[in-house]
Amino acid sequence: MISEHRKQETVRMFCAYCRRALLNARTDAMRRQARRARRERLFSEMGERELARLASPSPFPPDETVFDIGGKPIGVGDPDLAEALGALSWEDRAIVLLSFFAGWADRRIGSELGLPRSTVQWRRARALRTMRGMLEEKGAENDDCL
Repeated sequence: MISEHRKQETVRMFCAYCRRALLNARTDAMRRQARRARRERLFSEMGERELARLASPSPFPPDETVFDIGGKPIGVGDPDLAEALGALSWEDRAIVLLSFFAGWADRRIGSELGLPRSTVQWRRARALRTMRGMLEEKGAENDDCL
C-alpha cells in the first residue's frame, strides 16, 4: 500500500507536469501566431504591382443564367439577354432557347412542345421582336448613363 505522503507527492508532480505542458503549449501557440503575423500581409497594405502579380484570370466561365427547358439545362452568359429571355412566357423562351442555343429545327421543337411547326416559327419571330425591343430599350437606358 502507498503512503499518504507518496500519494500527495505524486499529485503535486502530476500538477507540475500539467502546468508545464500548458505553459509550453501556450508558448508554442504564441510563437506560431508571431511567425504567421510576420509573414502575412493584408491586401489593403499591398501596392498595385504586388496585387497585379497575385492576380490571375479565373479558370471558371463567367456567371451564367441556366434555364431548364423540359429537363434540359441551357446556360446563357449575357445578363441582359438572360433578363430578356426571362420576361418571355415559358413556351416562347423554350422555343428561342431550343432554336438558337440547342440548334433544334422547328419540327423537332414542335414535337417536343406539342405545337405545329408553323406555330413554332411564328412564336419564335414574335419572341425575337419582343426581346429586340427590350434589349434596345435597355441599350438606350445605358446610353443615357454615359
